Amino acid sequence: MKRKSIILIIGLLSGVTVACNSPSTSQADSSKAEDASVEYIHAFDPDTNLQETIGDITYSVPKSWSPEYTEDGNYYYPEDGMLYVSSSYDVFDVTDAGQIDDFVDGFSSSLDGFEEIDHYNSQDNGIDFLVLDFNGKESDINITGRAYVFCSNGLFYGFLYGDNYTDIRTQSHMRDFEEVIKSIEFIAATPTEEPLPSPSATEEPTPEETADPSVPIEYLSALEKAKDYSELMHMSKKGLYDQLTSEYGEQFSEEAAQYAVDNVNADWNANALESAKSYSENMHMSKQGIYDQLVSEYGEQFTAEEAQYAVDNLEADYNYNALQTAISYQENMNMSPEAIRDQLTSEYGEQFTQEEADYAIEHLPQ
Repeated sequence: MKRKSIILIIGLLSGVTVACNSPSTSQADSSKAEDASVEYIHAFDPDTNLQETIGDITYSVPKSWSPEYTEDGNYYYPEDGMLYVSSSYDVFDVTDAGQIDDFVDGFSSSLDGFEEIDHYNSQDNGIDFLVLDFNGKESDINITGRAYVFCSNGLFYGFLYGDNYTDIRTQSHMRDFEEVIKSIEFIAATPTEEPLPSPSATEEPTPEETADPSVPIEYLSALEKAKDYSELMHMSKKGLYDQLTSEYGEQFSEEAAQYAVDNVNADWNANALESAKSYSENMHMSKQGIYDQLVSEYGEQFTAEEAQYAVDNLEADYNYNALQTAISYQENMNMSPEAIRDQLTSEYGEQFTQEEADYAIEHLPQ
């Protein structure tokens, strides 16, 4: 499973107004998807595991799973597999059928040959999960995967794992992945600890202190929130509006949110450009891939004009991006050079130009 697919799946939630609710949980047996013909590798060892932290949780990962830490989340690479762990302010209602359908649709649109095996609610260590089992395909690589998603204290967490194989799956790290899930714990607050700051935490005067009597306080409060989201997270106008009106997020009225996005001193072109820089620097995406992510209703939700400004003004070395992506395929998915070339140029894959893909293949480590 490649990074781009995972980020697009997680990005599905970035513009959706969602909530943390406790589901009516049916405990699922995680072994039900196991194949008797598959050897399940066991590398999870409490004495040697990597002890990891993200958001307000900790979890353990086998030491042999090579880690890579980015702004978008944490990646881990066992042999012929990949785990991605993320957290964001986009929370998720694991009981809402519509949101679950959208989440599954995100997989379907981001992963070739997607096949849903099952989705269900589960509980472990007091955490209520939505679990999705799936199959997929990327170029000549088959994927059998599982995703656990949950929310807590206003944060959405995603744990996505996939076994990668070319023909028949003969070994799997899925049991170790289940141990990773069982290891999740919340960081206990101490009397000296302060609550985690929200994106709106500033030292500026409150709206009440600077209120214009002719403007409702709610409108001014929404405006302050909008300023912080724009400055800290470089959000689009539509993304800001959705975040402000979320019933389980900021909960402002539609009128207050509209006032805020109409009056916030934001440069949407600049925000789009900052988002594009992040996708280029951290995910090594192609120009077309960045554009698609910027305008996607499941992504950043910038306008076509703002996205075009961003990719036109982005100082990116797309040959380098293609090469880094190719190296990732070579090292983590054991793909052949020609299969990598096809994946780099595919309209369902990375969407690099033929010249950029050719450069990447010519400069792959031998």
